[in-house]
Amino acid sequence: MNKKLVGILTCTLLIITSVLPVMGTKETNSSSFIYEQDLTVSTNRLVYSLEEEMAITVKNTGKDSIHFSVFPKIEIFDEDENKIFPSYIEQGSWTLRPGESETYIWDQKDLDGNTAEPGDYMIKTVSDLPMEAVAIPVLYDRGYVILVAGDLNSHDHRCYDGPREIYDDLIDIGYTDERIQFLNEENNGIDPKVDAIASEATVEAAIKEWALTRVNWYSPLYIIMFDHGGTNSFSVVNSAGGGNHVSASDLRSWIDYLYSLTRAHVNVWIMSCKSGSFIDELSRNENITITSTCAGINNPAGPSPYYEHFTRYFWPKIVCGYTWGEAFNYACYHGHQAHHRSLAQLDDNGDGDGHGVYDCSETYQGDLPHHGDGNYSMNHYMGLFRRRCMARIVWWKLIISSISHHKDKQNLETIPIWAVIGDKDSVSSANVGVLDPNWECTECLEDMPYEYFEMNDNDNDGRWTVEIPVEEFTKYEATDFTLLITAKGKEGETSIPLKTSVYLREPPRDDVMPFVNIDNPRDGQVVGGTLNIKGRASDNMELKTITVYLGNYKEEIIPQSSSHYYFEVPLDLVQFPEGKTTLQVVVTDASGNIYTHVREVIIVGSPSKPDTPSGPRQGKTGTILTYSTVTTDPQGDKVWYMFDWDDGTTTDWLGPFESDVTCESSHDWNGCSKILPISN
Repeated sequence: MNKKLVGILTCTLLIITSVLPVMGTKETNSSSFIYEQDLTVSTNRLVYSLEEEMAITVKNTGKDSIHFSVFPKIEIFDEDENKIFPSYIEQGSWTLRPGESETYIWDQKDLDGNTAEPGDYMIKTVSDLPMEAVAIPVLYDRGYVILVAGDLNSHDHRCYDGPREIYDDLIDIGYTDERIQFLNEENNGIDPKVDAIASEATVEAAIKEWALTRVNWYSPLYIIMFDHGGTNSFSVVNSAGGGNHVSASDLRSWIDYLYSLTRAHVNVWIMSCKSGSFIDELSRNENITITSTCAGINNPAGPSPYYEHFTRYFWPKIVCGYTWGEAFNYACYHGHQAHHRSLAQLDDNGDGDGHGVYDCSETYQGDLPHHGDGNYSMNHYMGLFRRRCMARIVWWKLIISSISHHKDKQNLETIPIWAVIGDKDSVSSANVGVLDPNWECTECLEDMPYEYFEMNDNDNDGRWTVEIPVEEFTKYEATDFTLLITAKGKEGETSIPLKTSVYLREPPRDDVMPFVNIDNPRDGQVVGGTLNIKGRASDNMELKTITVYLGNYKEEIIPQSSSHYYFEVPLDLVQFPEGKTTLQVVVTDASGNIYTHVREVIIVGSPSKPDTPSGPRQGKTGTILTYSTVTTDPQGDKVWYMFDWDDGTTTDWLGPFESDVTCESSHDWNGCSKILPISN
């Protein structure tokens, strides 16, 4: 029997990512024509510290749309093939058009909210075709730093004040004092940053003892050695005596010892005269060596009061979020433009030959990577945080609406463009630039003619939007346009620009069905009284209508959201006949595609209105008064009653009672004497 209720109421880590495009095929409905699709997945960096956010981008690089029935479109697995992201999956229908991409943020938390362990991970896409793109990342720790100041007898401020500046910068980007072994001048304990006086012996101890107890295969070591030096040697003369230099062969021996016991990657950055002579000796597949100049060539000094010339350009970019390779290219190029010999060399492929933007004869070679060097360094960063000078503002998601998106381009007046910026509380402004499609100078990157349009975040939700007049595109004969989006922080920092494209196309044929699901009621559910019909609809492009049918009843809904919409329709079932009834929800999209979800429900009648409660109409304080009522259920089901005493209290649901059986309840109105209104 069904329960009937009657109420009686009186009121109411290092990431290493390889991108593998995979080809797929699909047959169209109208013919056996086969076409190719390309899908890639990539990360915004190849080196991550533990607990650092990872931006993962899925992109359609092919010529045809790719369809997905789940959101998000990626999954992440650990070494044991356990899925650790995402914690939820939404069923539906989504399309990634040619050239379009979507970016997701992983905070390195698993399904239980715990921080992921260092190790290998696999990122896979999830599409409706037998195709996938895969990225293989490795989470690494930010590592440890040995910071060495050299040639202290000369009291050159670049030699001991420069490393102090570097120490402060290391703290800014996430290192702690415990992660830095700072070797500098004798200071009689005045400077608490300094761990020991710089000497040959203390450098050896730092590598073979201090680092030995800290680094491992996922926690690298940086050795930063700052001025002066000679061929195959770095000067560490100091006023307290001790060794006067560290030779290239000694440094190699100490690093080899450390690697044999820890398998730690070692990054050696030597900023001194003739430092390029170290490269051949230190070359290893596991080592990365960056020197400020070539072998046999002296290093330009200044003009910074703290840094020699290469470091003046290189180091600020490291702490501002550039990769090693990006900072290296920047320092080489801008140093040369300032008429200094920036002949820095980099070796990250282990072949013993260093390369730079300029070779040792000052001939321009172009930015790394080239000659096998630079591929690794172009994808690796130092530290955990980025100082607010040129901070990388995280783009959580970027959506660029094409000119033909869901609309006839003849009638479209503006092009909607929006981007969601992750660090919304620190962003003060954003803009989008449209590149002149007639621009052909590929080497003139800093002078490319963009026409900029200011974006707005009117709701302060991190969603920056702009409507660009269509004439800004149609005034050109071109059909493809490059857009550049940048954001500026409240402290003046600027994001790394984000490029994307807009295509001038005829509206594409949309043959993807919309989706609708009835969440309530369940199929075959017995319902009565008021029924709340709940569900959700989605479309890869644009929803048009949602229509609910129950028997002969019809209600049409116009979705307030273009691609995803949750709906609810409350119905009083008194107006519907009892028995099995068909519930249908029909959804249509802007292209005329239709999808229907059907469920059967069983409508039962409600019990008749209960009789007016019978009992005394007046009572004295402290007197318990008793009242009764009765009702009839048309199906003969049992019923429950509730009395509302009009003093802020009610009874519980009383029952069950058989149909036509009287229900009684008593009440004491303490502390007052009143005339009771009687209502059913």
